[in-house]
Amino acid sequence: MSQVTRIAWSKDLNPGKYAQLAEQARRLGRVRSEVWQRYGSVSGDAYLSRVMRKCWRHGHNHTSNQIVVRSDQYTTWTLAEGGDVWLAVPGLERRSRVAIPLNSTVAPTGTLRLILRGRQVEVHYQVDASTLKSAQRPCGTRQIGVDKGYTEVLTDSDGQHHGADLGQLLTAQSDLRKRTGQARAKLRIVRDRAVTAGDWAKAERIERCNLGTAKRDRQAARWHARVRTVTYQAVN
Repeated sequence: MSQVTRIAWSKDLNPGKYAQLAEQARRLGRVRSEVWQRYGSVSGDAYLSRVMRKCWRHGHNHTSNQIVVRSDQYTTWTLAEGGDVWLAVPGLERRSRVAIPLNSTVAPTGTLRLILRGRQVEVHYQVDASTLKSAQRPCGTRQIGVDKGYTEVLTDSDGQHHGADLGQLLTAQSDLRKRTGQARAKLRIVRDRAVTAGDWAKAERIERCNLGTAKRDRQAARWHARVRTVTYQAVN
């Protein structure tokens, strides 16, 4: 049985709830690093599998911007009211929960991965591919071979190219990141010199106006959306 990932986004999430989730993800990220250092090497073979399983069951398999929960646990109950779905996840305090409104009318099930990105919460969950409408589309019985590439998404065994725009998108993004990285490196040098000279106002201004990540994140999100569209169309 094949699984596909679906994503639901938070809807009108207030800053206080986002701050709680961000702090929880940060703490879990530190625990994850410690667990990997202790068990992720050859020396970790001496630990009992039950001890390692206990650590992972307590939510230690997270990165600094992710929270993994189970939708069938009472602390992560989903409820629908008026067509809107709310996801309640454990809070930082004991027996407290953070209610997250979602932009979906379908309650996510199974293992949920909450990713904090751009002041929003992405809820990733998996569904059975056979239950989707796209799986019911008619198809032929012929088998073909495909090869993934850089200049195009796929090349089939008949020599046809699919998703020929992929190479241009990848090259343009690579060149943009190189130029942006070089420019930001120069600005960091100017900022560090300002700090050395005691010009804190200049250093703070450069840090606030020129070394942020909001614009870069928006551009990266648009680029990822274009690559995803090209790839999806080529595969289908």
